Amino acid sequence: MPSPTSNAQKFDRVDQAIAITSDVVAQIKALPQPPGDEATLAALYAKYQTVIDLGRQEVAALKGGQASQADTLNGQLNAATQAANDASIAYGLTICGS
Repeated sequence: MPSPTSNAQKFDRVDQAIAITSDVVAQIKALPQPPGDEATLAALYAKYQTVIDLGRQEVAALKGGQASQADTLNGQLNAATQAANDASIAYGLTICGS
């Protein structure tokens, strides 16, 4: 998928990612937690909440015309997303149907 070039395209892409991430986390939270995994899952959920929060901050920066701030937040968002995905894989969560 090509990278977005305009602020509107970036806003749309990040906004969609926030919605998808929020939905997936809600679905995972709805599943029964294996006994003894509460702390591990709480840490995993916290990583994804960081992703969501950074995404919202980036959207706000894009809406406010703060391109430099949005770029900085995007770098943080990419790192946080990688950390959350790595933690999910380490726990054993994978993407089904892909």
